[in-house]
Amino acid sequence: MVLDSKVFAQMLAKIALGLAVAHYGVDGFRPLVRDMIVRNPEEYGHWVGGFPDENEIADDTTPFHRLHMGGQPLYSGDFIVVNLKLFAQYGGPSNYVVVGQPL
Repeated sequence: MVLDSKVFAQMLAKIALGLAVAHYGVDGFRPLVRDMIVRNPEEYGHWVGGFPDENEIADDTTPFHRLHMGGQPLYSGDFIVVNLKLFAQYGGPSNYVVVGQPL
């Protein structure tokens, strides 16, 4: 099995963008990942990243997927960052997507 990191990053960005639209509305934020999803997946490293959760122990009470969205103040302004933990129940890693900027 071959994993294409660009396609995986596009999938994560699509999920995160959908969550941001559901929360802020279509006109509630300035999307930053849309061009990466549609035209330029080579730039995924600017918008999508992740870390293994070494200290977290998953069990039967852990949700299957964990999704969290929040505004994160970063050095160049406020950004909407979505934390996606797919297959959290099985110890999946945390993935972060910088979706856009709130208006």
